[in-house]
Amino acid sequence: RVLGIDRDASVLAKAKKRSQKFLLYSNETTKSEKEDAAPPLDKTCIAFHHGSFSDISSDLLSRYSFPSKVHGILIDCGMNSAQVDNARRGFTFRKHGPLDMRFDTTTTSDEQYHHEQPNKAIKAADIINTWSASAMASIFKKFADEPYADEIAAGIVKWRMSEIHGKRRPVGIQSTLELRYIIEEAIESATNLKENELDEKDPFKKFRAIWQYSKRPPKKKIERLRQRYEERKSRHPNHVMRVFQALRIEVNNELQHIHSVFHFKIASQCLEIGGRLVMIAFHPGEDRLVKEGMDGMVSTGEFKLVTPEVDGLRPTLEEIKINGRSRTARVRAVERIR
Repeated sequence: RVLGIDRDASVLAKAKKRSQKFLLYSNETTKSEKEDAAPPLDKTCIAFHHGSFSDISSDLLSRYSFPSKVHGILIDCGMNSAQVDNARRGFTFRKHGPLDMRFDTTTTSDEQYHHEQPNKAIKAADIINTWSASAMASIFKKFADEPYADEIAAGIVKWRMSEIHGKRRPVGIQSTLELRYIIEEAIESATNLKENELDEKDPFKKFRAIWQYSKRPPKKKIERLRQRYEERKSRHPNHVMRVFQALRIEVNNELQHIHSVFHFKIASQCLEIGGRLVMIAFHPGEDRLVKEGMDGMVSTGEFKLVTPEVDGLRPTLEEIKINGRSRTARVRAVERIR
């Protein structure tokens, strides 16, 4: 039997559709329906819970009529490829879309974030348009090790304070492509290609007109420019990727959810003897937390490591060829021994 958990309702919907013949019920089933239906447990293969992996507890297992102790817990700390591919979710800088980046698009700030931080921004646009340069630079450094964090943050603040038609910008920074351009321009300036030194004929500079201009050009021209910019390869993809990663981590409070797995001793509470906790991390910040947490579990004598201590398990070259997005993955696992 399997209990699938995800913060993204659209992911759960797809999983339910694929698993319909095995599905018992989901947490969206009303309490009365669950009580009245009393589904036969011996025919249950899979159930779904809309929430975070940090929700795992004996109480949650009991809610879905699972035993209090399970054979294994698999936690994927990364994103779903469908989220990246859907421009409307705002996770990718390669396509035009809104600056959203929420995994769970159904929550309010109080529901989405840790109770000690109820006022955190819901969307990436909230951070980009309201935070100070120092606050933004802090998360770019902390969550992505971005070397030009200060320059990028300063560029964002300068951009949102700029004027259009002699007036302050009527709206904030709204799109993924706009943010990508701001980051690229900040990197250009930081590498001694300052705005007034750029060649007026440089094809990069003319893309600024998509968002900032003194005279309003025809809409068709703007749309053509936007499409060309979207199709153009980023000049500084690594820097742009790191900033987007930092925003996504902050918006979804991702590292706090990983910390909660170890703080609340989920494995000790829910794993039977011989059961394993397996976690897949995709960037250094996640992996550091997972490694430190599992080292702490092993030090209690209750668990043993079953993956290499230093590097964990890495994907093979063959796997990376099949799935390029697996290239940064690290798998770490512990087994309960008493």
